[in-house]
Amino acid sequence: MKKAEFHLALPCEDLEKTKDFYIYKLGAKLGRFTDGWIDINLYGNQITFTKVGEHLSFFVKDPNGYMVEFKSFKDHGEIFTV
Repeated sequence: MKKAEFHLALPCEDLEKTKDFYIYKLGAKLGRFTDGWIDINLYGNQITFTKVGEHLSFFVKDPNGYMVEFKSFKDHGEIFTV
């Protein structure tokens, strides 16, 4: 059976509390991060948590049933920042 990895982006109020929960309570691994967001490797799946207000998102379902995320960033320079 093919594994279907996913990426999920969610806003969060407190990055430190969120990081503590996913890493120390659920056993996930910390991925890339900045002062404004963190990536969590949740058993091969990526969850990105961003501070509330950093960007706006909306989703559209494509013909294959995949949800495509479109983002509007507060700071245009953050689009391709790593």
